[in-house]
Amino acid sequence: MLDSVFSNLAEGASLPEILLCTLISLLLGVLISQVYMWRTPFSKYLAVTIVLLPAIVQAVILLVNGNLGTGMAVMGAFSLVRFRSAPGSAREIACIFFAMAVGLATGMGYLLYAGLFTVVVGLTMLLLTGVRYGERGATKSLKITIPEDLDYETAFDDLFREYTARAELERVKTTNLGSLFELQYSIVIKKGKREKELIDKIRCRNGNLNIVCGKAMAGNLDKNSGSNFRPWKDSALIYLGIARFGISSLISSLLDMSVFTLLTLFLLKPDSGGILPATVLARVLSGVVNYLLNRNWVFQNGGNIVKQAVKYILLFLVLMLGSWKLVDTLYQAFGTHPTILKLLVDGTLFCISYTIQRTCIFPLQTESRKGAST
Repeated sequence: MLDSVFSNLAEGASLPEILLCTLISLLLGVLISQVYMWRTPFSKYLAVTIVLLPAIVQAVILLVNGNLGTGMAVMGAFSLVRFRSAPGSAREIACIFFAMAVGLATGMGYLLYAGLFTVVVGLTMLLLTGVRYGERGATKSLKITIPEDLDYETAFDDLFREYTARAELERVKTTNLGSLFELQYSIVIKKGKREKELIDKIRCRNGNLNIVCGKAMAGNLDKNSGSNFRPWKDSALIYLGIARFGISSLISSLLDMSVFTLLTLFLLKPDSGGILPATVLARVLSGVVNYLLNRNWVFQNGGNIVKQAVKYILLFLVLMLGSWKLVDTLYQAFGTHPTILKLLVDGTLFCISYTIQRTCIFPLQTESRKGAST
């Protein structure tokens, strides 16, 4: 059940086998990227990198298979990446290794194992994140300004022992021409203790100079003090938009699949070259419906309809031709029912389409205004 899809990798993989592994790698990369972004701050560029990483590793494995010298050289090249990149968080590093492991599996042709591994590890990460595993208390950043004659090494030790479960001095910085020190601590308030009482007692010792306490990495608290962000309402709006896009895509996909299946069953036979016209007709009808739903209901974007239509048609043509060519190639190679192959191919193309529509065709109105202002 977990055998490799490659018939004889030592003699080289065929084009359909490579395409199938690449599609699976990209699809699993999207799933890993979603796990990485769930409920945690994330980097957009790292999220994109995680999507591509399994396919890249898979390509490397296919190229160096059976050649020990080339494999060792590639390993050495990978080891240099760490020293030329900024260090990331533990979660980011885990997701990178997660994506690389999936790429290794797909590169060897073990697609089912790669899928099972992605599901098991991904669900485990989501579960641990959801239950806040390893969090004993909220870590906060505390910045205290003190005069230069105050011994900062021991000035607040008794207060930290009384009010915090953990307190660590992370940075000391001189300010105001050296007449003041700015101390930055990472602290965890004890259960039952009040943060205000700790700040009041610190004020008595630092001469009522500046004190800033907030979440970790709170350097931008002052800049955001005037923000109108509403966590619950704005989060609900974000998830509502995602739900609408999912419904719109589901309606269009069902329409596309239904029309494609009916055409290939009754009018256009796959063996006589009917996949291309069936794909075109189904995609045109579903594309028109999807465009209208996305523009007027999902994103509610009132931008230039001509520019949006041109961009959408270009994306539509690329995805339609890509869907036809991939389904036709895989059908000729494996003889599997075209509908099953279309589900696999369009699942990958769906992720690509969402990213492009969200960022290039129907951007949020706030993002459009920012681009115009700059």
